[in-house]
Amino acid sequence: MYQGKRTEELVCRLMTHAPSTGVLPSRLELFSRQLMLLSFQYSSLHRNYENVG
Repeated sequence: MYQGKRTEELVCRLMTHAPSTGVLPSRLELFSRQLMLLSFQYSSLHRNYENVG
């Protein structure tokens, strides 16, 4: 879980310091959304696995 938190902090820092125009901000936004979706999917799978056992 530590790596997930570290990645979140890095993405937040990049989004804060990135220029507001150009390609980078939109790519960071997309990357951030993908990370959130992956995190949500993983936590859902983990909860479902716990309920099965």
